[in-house]
Amino acid sequence: MRFFIGLVLTLALGAMGCSDAEGTVGAGWDAVCAGVGGGGGNGGSPTASTVLFFDESTGLGRGNYGDALEGAEVCELCTTNCELTDAQGMVTLQLPIGQETGYTVVKEGYASTLVPLVISESGYVGHAALAPDDLEAERYDQVMSPYPPRDTGSLLIQIWEQIPGATFELTPPTGKAYYLEEDASYSLDLDATTSRGVGGFTEVTPGRVQVTVGGTAENCVVLMRGWPADSQNSTTAPVVEGYKTRVRFTCDEVAR
Repeated sequence: MRFFIGLVLTLALGAMGCSDAEGTVGAGWDAVCAGVGGGGGNGGSPTASTVLFFDESTGLGRGNYGDALEGAEVCELCTTNCELTDAQGMVTLQLPIGQETGYTVVKEGYASTLVPLVISESGYVGHAALAPDDLEAERYDQVMSPYPPRDTGSLLIQIWEQIPGATFELTPPTGKAYYLEEDASYSLDLDATTSRGVGGFTEVTPGRVQVTVGGTAENCVVLMRGWPADSQNSTTAPVVEGYKTRVRFTCDEVAR
């Protein structure tokens, strides 16, 4: 069964500068920005998209808001179209509809995040959790990866229905796979999702990768967060140096 949600968003954000069409820094931007349409004069009819940001360390679990985060810089992907979150943690950007787009979010003391989107004419409204650096460093230590990432990016992949037993595969193969334990810690010992329905990859080579869902999940489609892919149950995800890319699927659970 499909869930047509008010476009809920869960992110961790952070400490590198916004992406910029002229001056992106770090590996992967050339591949990511190729073909991306921008609302700021780069094509695509823009529409208003609004996100609420809060501190992940003060909000536990999906749907539980934490403290509003003021002063996070949110930039349309591959452009200089940027805004700061207000005292309520809110920001509104004009983003292009019907094409590859997205945004980066940065704030000192928090983990940098990139969110790929394809937006409908109705726009995008959501909320997003930002992980402080100390929390993100603890997670990376759990999977024996350096934080902040050096010369690589990472991916966090969510199945909205929180299906246990789902698997994630990257094409081309790259990075170190992990899944979330029931207590939300990162683990290298698991080979599929728990009931949290979340996993990902650290130490991913920058560029464009394809994420494919398997195992106990089927009929998976991107839930806003991700770009089109050629294969079923898949999305294309941009990965850049120093950023965590977040993608999300809605899936059916395989009948047992």
